[in-house]
Amino acid sequence: MVFNSMTYKSSLYGAAIALIFIIVDVFFRISQSEPNIGSATLDLPVINNIEQQHQKNIDIVSLYKKFDVIEKQQPTKQIKTVVPKVKEKLGIGEENEQQQNGTLTNLYFGENNITLSGVFSNGEYFAVVAIRKLADNSVKIIKLFKNQKLFDYTVTAINHKSINLTRNNQKIKLNLFEK
Repeated sequence: MVFNSMTYKSSLYGAAIALIFIIVDVFFRISQSEPNIGSATLDLPVINNIEQQHQKNIDIVSLYKKFDVIEKQQPTKQIKTVVPKVKEKLGIGEENEQQQNGTLTNLYFGENNITLSGVFSNGEYFAVVAIRKLADNSVKIIKLFKNQKLFDYTVTAINHKSINLTRNNQKIKLNLFEK
């Protein structure tokens, strides 16, 4: 068999070109199957994330700085003489309490101020009285009937505008309103 050198050369050229096309095709297909990763898309978020985290860390540390206070040393103990405070008595005093007589809208007893809040009837009259502690201004509301005790006082009568209270020789009419 005789090969024509021209035919042989052209077949080699054709085979080489086909081989090049096959290699290029294989590389092209492999590169398309991998994800397209660009360096610009990776670098910016990572740097930005690091800067944000660094700022958060600085903020957190600054919040704790207020607790970095050096404790003061306790001075040596000195003996102090304590002068007891005389507790100021609230109210009008026992002597003035005993002088309360007649028609009143406020009644003082000890450290309490007593006022008549209302008179009601559900077959018989009953009174609603507000007792305000002068020490802390707290108010206690109580319901009273005739012959019931209010501290040292006894309720002797209840009508639609007032209640009558007695204690020893004191007689007080506690009015709902001032006249």
